[in-house]
Amino acid sequence: MHDPFETDVHTFFIPVMGIGFTVDTPLRVAKYGISSVISLVDDVFLDQMRKFHSEKAGLDYEELPKDAPHPRAHRVTAYLNLLDILVKKGVEELQASPFEPGSEITRYYELLPEGALKQTYTDMLASEDPAARAALQEELRQKALPGSIDVNIMTKMDRPYYRNGDELPPEYADAMAALRGYANSTLNSSIVFSAGLNPRLYSYLAQFDDFFPNESGAMRKKIILKVSDYRSAVVQGKFLAKRGLWVSEYRVESGLNCGGHAFPARGYLMGPILDEFKQKREELVHQTHEIYTKALESRGPFVPSDPHDVRITVAGGIGTNPEHEFLLRYYDVDKAGWGTPFLLVPEVTNVDDEHLEKLCRATAEDVFLSAASPLKVPFWNLWTSASEELRRKRIEKGRPGSPCPKGHAKLFNTEFTEKPDCLATRTYVKNNIDPEATPAICCGPGIVNFSKVASLEEMISHIYGRISLLTSSDRPHMFITEISIYIDYLKKEMEKFSLDLMTNAPKYFQEMKQNLNDGIDYYFNLAEQFVETKRKRFLEDLKAQKEAVENLFASLPGNMLTEEAG
Repeated sequence: MHDPFETDVHTFFIPVMGIGFTVDTPLRVAKYGISSVISLVDDVFLDQMRKFHSEKAGLDYEELPKDAPHPRAHRVTAYLNLLDILVKKGVEELQASPFEPGSEITRYYELLPEGALKQTYTDMLASEDPAARAALQEELRQKALPGSIDVNIMTKMDRPYYRNGDELPPEYADAMAALRGYANSTLNSSIVFSAGLNPRLYSYLAQFDDFFPNESGAMRKKIILKVSDYRSAVVQGKFLAKRGLWVSEYRVESGLNCGGHAFPARGYLMGPILDEFKQKREELVHQTHEIYTKALESRGPFVPSDPHDVRITVAGGIGTNPEHEFLLRYYDVDKAGWGTPFLLVPEVTNVDDEHLEKLCRATAEDVFLSAASPLKVPFWNLWTSASEELRRKRIEKGRPGSPCPKGHAKLFNTEFTEKPDCLATRTYVKNNIDPEATPAICCGPGIVNFSKVASLEEMISHIYGRISLLTSSDRPHMFITEISIYIDYLKKEMEKFSLDLMTNAPKYFQEMKQNLNDGIDYYFNLAEQFVETKRKRFLEDLKAQKEAVENLFASLPGNMLTEEAG
């Protein structure tokens, strides 16, 4: 059993983006050793994708019975099993291809970052001894392993189902059924949980053997938690450990400097959060290991004496090779997520030509935090996207809001029947699966730094510092951008307070101000780690942001930032 965690060859991954942007990304990149994440929100859409890719690959497509007892879970399993089959086939073909210009295996190794495996490839190319060259080629064929086909579940999207007015058992709920669909698949990969702790869902994990170590200590399926801070990691990690479940990766994501749904972390900034993980990583591992082993003792067959590996990864606003390398080196993170820039890579993600052009032309005014999500969570949106244009037309007609016909974002559903998919989030337009769809483009604010369509080679070369795809070399550092986004967010929150739409606002503002200032002070010290040419600009931008924070809060009434005012 090949463990994707142990055979990672790249230092980046492609996170989940919307319902459809990365739904088949593994078919495009996994064979090159690149890991990516797909959404399990829309099971009907997954089944349409299964039909599309089955026919494309010349395979029979068997439609699942509409009266099946667990249709959602069955659709998820069927689609993931197809991905597993097709990716394995692609890897076999790649491994069998010749080492010559333009071949698949040559592309695999040319895409790699510098390292031991890339050096073996370089040595093979330089070898003039036919026998030695053949031996190195055979070694390289065996080591050309795929990236992981990971899946994502938003834990809060777990509505119950009803039939004839009666609530069905919990395993029919959205997130529960999606989890079961993944657990029953043939994939050897990881499931990413986002949006916080769901006790019922997390406890349900314990019903599936693939999440537990076998007799040799290996787990076929692993758990990744997307967290906003260290405390969240501790709470969720211990909750799972008490059930004999190990968290193999904590994926730290910026609360605001990201794509899709944004979860403001009360002014906690990325740098200080990562520093806490760096300082307390071993503490987290050993604390959860102690709880974990006690829970496993009653289950067997394997209780590890030493902790399993734990990775810390990061995502949110990364846009340059120096930022990428700094995160890996200084904070000891294992991998970094690159999402938004890959929206401009047609080989990797699903964006139709019209919206590719709109993304290339996007300015800072075009990318905004909207209230378009049915989850009532801030959502990064492209002002010129088809779904946003449709939403504005609905407002003009007196019908504001973004509908969710599929109902995944609703707390309750009154009948267990098929419904049309949510056109506001359907993005697989370019293959004509749904020509009437109006895509929602969930790019992060970093899209404004890229202005042209790129190939896979070009984007990976940008990540690894071989070339630059930036529109302007004057781009602020990702840490500076995050502060700026928080300030803009706070301005809007203060406007809500002025309209009496926010409760407990003074205490909230006090906490935000304190956390932002603490983070800025941290960055002043961190600047010593930057090369001199980058340090000067970073410090200048940091001073400007500190002044912006002070000016923002200076505009509030004097008593609003006192403890008593809350």
